Amino acid sequence: MEENDIVSLDHLQHNEEKHKDDGLGTSWYNDGVQSKIDHAILLNDGQAEIINTYKDYLLNPDNPGGTALPPSVALLTCKGGTGKSFVTHQLLKIGNHKTKTVWTLASNNLNAADIDGSTIASVLKQRIQQKMEEAKTVQQKISHAAVLALERQNVCNARLIIIDKISNVTASKLGQLSRLFSECTQKPNEFFGGIPVLLVGHSNQKEPVGGLLATTSLLKKIDNETKAKEDATRRKQNKAKHWKMLSNHKSASIIDANSNNVASDSTLGCKILASCRWFELTAAERSKDKEHNENVDRLYDGMPIQLDKFHMYKMYNDNTLMADSPEERLRWLKAPVIVKTNRERCAINYARALQFAKATNAILV
Repeated sequence: MEENDIVSLDHLQHNEEKHKDDGLGTSWYNDGVQSKIDHAILLNDGQAEIINTYKDYLLNPDNPGGTALPPSVALLTCKGGTGKSFVTHQLLKIGNHKTKTVWTLASNNLNAADIDGSTIASVLKQRIQQKMEEAKTVQQKISHAAVLALERQNVCNARLIIIDKISNVTASKLGQLSRLFSECTQKPNEFFGGIPVLLVGHSNQKEPVGGLLATTSLLKKIDNETKAKEDATRRKQNKAKHWKMLSNHKSASIIDANSNNVASDSTLGCKILASCRWFELTAAERSKDKEHNENVDRLYDGMPIQLDKFHMYKMYNDNTLMADSPEERLRWLKAPVIVKTNRERCAINYARALQFAKATNAILV
């Protein structure tokens, strides 16, 4: 057993009678334990719930009637370090051991590469120049090249679509993706053409460049509708007919995806988000440092780190910028980082992080 093995030998022997082999060289236990021949991992309850929701469905593609169908749209959300990426990679291993049945998408190259997937822009076959026109059009036209590309990749075999870092995906892009897959599968009335979708991420991040967070778009629509109703009620309390006309007009402009509806893709994306079944991971798996976990939780909840906790962190600024020894630079490679940005850790190298810290007096952990 290796250092990072979580399951004890006694535990594995105790559960031997519960063992089931799924044909992947991986042993799954009824109590949510996964064991490889040379590596064993204990899934926490949240991780086991998500994996078990999709496992039988992915392992039995030829027997769709014999297994329970997963939700059409699900959202996996949690704080940092609770195992979102681990769950994603386990689902990829289960679904893609023979043929590619799990498709993974993300908003940028780094995140897409991390999950062996594609960028949303590459799947939609959209050029950067089209970004400026997006707000002016009713629905983005689905590229014929995008449809042909998915058909060549046998989209009919897709059993699950995972969209990572969903907070960096606008609601309109979500709607466009759904329409693309619906066109390929010829099921226009189902989200993503009837292929189950797992959205992964959380909303407590900076907005994507040039757009709103998908969840923010949804909340903004709800808030605007509520305010419009309240304003109309105050102004025309005695004129029910006026309110009825206003209500009908708002419904037509927000809900109906007709040729004059400038919010149609966004509306579809919001409907997809509103239909999600939520899964939330709460157990911290990445860091074994209790104090650091508490500080990360505070930052996640929008609260500053307490002053008496700063002793465990190092502040990089003009005075410390050039003072690092080679040993410290090596330690940096394995250190988590707290910066005011939505960039992933793998996108921030040592030099860039120091430059960022010098300019902003940010805290690097």
